Amino acid sequence: MKKGFTLMELIVVMAIIGFLLTVSIPIALNAVKRARATQIGRNIRNLINAGETYYYTEKPENFTEISINLLENKSYLDSSLKEEDLSKYSISSTEFENYFVLESVYFGEDISTELVHEKYPFIQSTGNILFIRLKLGKW
Repeated sequence: MKKGFTLMELIVVMAIIGFLLTVSIPIALNAVKRARATQIGRNIRNLINAGETYYYTEKPENFTEISINLLENKSYLDSSLKEEDLSKYSISSTEFENYFVLESVYFGEDISTELVHEKYPFIQSTGNILFIRLKLGKW
């Protein structure tokens, strides 16, 4: 008598594997999307925190010239901002009479804003643009 699997046994095993893949792939893809949303939210928050720290520590004459490169060069941003394409992020400051408004923005269209809001409800959005605004008093 030959030892081996019958065709029916192989079909049943393939059906079980197919079912498991059908169930697990959407779960895995959803986990990847949530991780990406968390990363983007964390990057936006880290940018605004770095800008605020720079403002209060350096007390710059012209705070409207703030940029990601400036924060990196002055060591206010480090490897905690893990992003391959920093061109999707920006930080800027607008001067008003008695205060500045510091804004950290993400321009990418590759993530659902709802996923970012679940983890970081303080991040605002307009369409696909995610941002944080912070009001800083002048010296």
